[in-house]
Amino acid sequence: MSEHKTVRVMSFNLRVADGAADGNNCFTNRAPRIGALLTSEAPDLIGFQEATAFSRAYLEERLGADYLLLGCGRDRDCCGEGCTVAIRRERFALLSFETVWLSETPEAPGSRLTDCDQSVYPRLSHILMLRPYGYDGELRFINTHLDHMGDTARKRELRILERYLQEPGLPTVLTGDFNATPESETIRDFEADIKPLGWHDATEGIGGTFHGYGCFAEPKKIDYIYTNCRTENSRVLVRPPQDGVYDSDHYAVVTDLIL
Repeated sequence: MSEHKTVRVMSFNLRVADGAADGNNCFTNRAPRIGALLTSEAPDLIGFQEATAFSRAYLEERLGADYLLLGCGRDRDCCGEGCTVAIRRERFALLSFETVWLSETPEAPGSRLTDCDQSVYPRLSHILMLRPYGYDGELRFINTHLDHMGDTARKRELRILERYLQEPGLPTVLTGDFNATPESETIRDFEADIKPLGWHDATEGIGGTFHGYGCFAEPKKIDYIYTNCRTENSRVLVRPPQDGVYDSDHYAVVTDLIL
């Protein structure tokens, strides 16, 4: 039997690279801070949200030697904004990689939910099966970004993801920007479904994540790491701006999984 392994997991909404309203907080100005943060935390698994071609290119250049980056855009041509994932090469063998659109036709790129309040933007998840080196088992890693407008859409998107959270005994971690706070019906219903299966929110009670470049006195918690593994050292990475420049309009969150 192998010894316990610690896997550091991060969820991080990068904020789209081409937002004209960001001004001094455009991605070009934030990129060095993001790179320094990733280097200092050295996560083994990273679930990014709002990754674009521009930010993915930066991540490839900055992380490419140490990490394998995977993911596509959410649009019909698999371009556009997406949920890029990064896995530390020296820690894992990649067994499988799947992209699922959160819709009635999950294999159709660019597909959306119908007959509900989902925004015009398709939503997707990347699902990886990994074998951590030196560990007698597998680890499933899921990263997503739920709809920013519709409560019903978010609930239905989570129902789709719940299909991948049912396998007893398979260590699994789900990262993402859920665009819903812990007291929302969306999160309460989701947790009521998964907690009996041994799942918990590793980020529970550690503070808010969405600050809008410092616009909120109390950041809103909408970024999560859910898992059926034991966790330690969960943190929101609150870093003050320098010359008005933040890492993102979200704080990253990290936790250590104990396999």
